[in-house]
Amino acid sequence: MLVCAGRCNVPRHLSQFPLRKPSTMQRMPEIKDFIDHTIEKRVSAGLPASHIGVPVLGRVIRLATHLQELGHKRYAELGLTMMRHEILLNLFIQGAPYQLSPGDIANVTFMSTGGVSKALEELERAGYVQRIADPSDRRRVVVRLTGEGRELIEQVQPDIVALQRQVVEALAEDEIDTLNKLLRKLLLSVERQTEVIQKR
Repeated sequence: MLVCAGRCNVPRHLSQFPLRKPSTMQRMPEIKDFIDHTIEKRVSAGLPASHIGVPVLGRVIRLATHLQELGHKRYAELGLTMMRHEILLNLFIQGAPYQLSPGDIANVTFMSTGGVSKALEELERAGYVQRIADPSDRRRVVVRLTGEGRELIEQVQPDIVALQRQVVEALAEDEIDTLNKLLRKLLLSVERQTEVIQKR
């Protein structure tokens, strides 16, 4: 992903990059995209009109696909994968002693426990994390970010933030703010629906 999945209290020197003022931002002309053309073809084929929410969901899914492609390429250039970066970043933002349990890592990164275990093995071999007994309960294991891991995050994070800025550069600051609020509202709604299904 291009954003951290957990508590995103990233230090100022890693995340503070000014956005352009909305009044000086040139707006892009409105043009049709893949989703528009797909809906037109559905109508031409005599299919019932889609629900008004379908274009929104289609664009969210398509955006996610493109963002993963962009992210994978940039992370590879930095010697990382998207998931390894997510793990390191979420450990970093915890603050000293920069640690989480494997279960907590799975929760904040939306990875499976098997995926987390494999990624941790790779990160541990590279010297970026270490798995140790939990000082408060030695029956449990926690994952701790090493000095090398912290240095790596501080080194690559400006590049990641630059990529994030590139992704949203077509939007003015007020548009970004509006989109962020709407996506938050939609995400919270979907998460509530998911919780209801999981409790059944």
